[in-house]
Amino acid sequence: MLTLAQAISDADGIRPDRIRDALRDVNLPAAATIMPWQGVKFNVNGQNTRARVVVQQIIGDRYVDVYPDKLALRHVIWPLTRARK
Repeated sequence: MLTLAQAISDADGIRPDRIRDALRDVNLPAAATIMPWQGVKFNVNGQNTRARVVVQQIIGDRYVDVYPDKLALRHVIWPLTRARK
């Protein structure tokens, strides 16, 4: 959402072609995201090359970060049926 808001701002309006072009040029640093990414920069295929994986597991009734290790609040519970208890 933050990336799209930045692109709309950069496009100076809501014309789809200008937003698309702004998204192609977006270059956000890590500090501008709410994710533990290195930032946002799209390649020619439209993939954010600075994104990183964050895995959450439902433990009890909460979503809990389990990967990567530096963000993990708990270890993965396996089999998954044990996480619901």
